[in-house]
Formats: sequence, C-alpha cells, structure tokens
Amino acid sequence: MFPVQGLPNYCHLQGIMSPQLSSLLFLVVGISMAMTPWLAAGGQLIASRFEQHDVRSLLPVESEVRSLAYELIANIVKVSFSP
Repeated sequence: MFPVQGLPNYCHLQGIMSPQLSSLLFLVVGISMAMTPWLAAGGQLIASRFEQHDVRSLLPVESEVRSLAYELIANIVKVSFSP
C-alpha cells in the first residue's frame, strides 16, 4: 500500500476525520491514481496534435534577441541604482 493510501486510515485512527470522510478520501486517492496513466496518454495525444514540425520558424531573429538583451540589462541597471 502506498503511503498516501494509508493516510486516510491513519487520520481516522487518530480521530482527525470521520470514517465517512476517511473512506471518501481513500476513494478519491485511488481513483486519481487509477486515472493518471489515461490522463497522461490523453495529454500526449493532445500534444501530438499541436506539435509543430518546423520549429525554426518559432525562433526569434538574432537582432530581436540582441535588442531585448540590451533592454533587459538597461532595466536591471536602472532598477539597481534607483533609490
């Protein structure tokens, strides 16, 4: 048994929660663990539909990167010397 699954029983034995709430928590943990592989497969399926084959078109132009780098450095200097 996973430690998370033992948590509801522990909380019930310590008097922290009622037996009904303990059973509900155990059920929710079990269902979420059972659904995880299917949700992961669904996420991969969705990601494959949005996958771009030509990612080079998504890269910024070098001049844009250089301009943003200078602007970032200027703002850091401005903030560090402001009172």
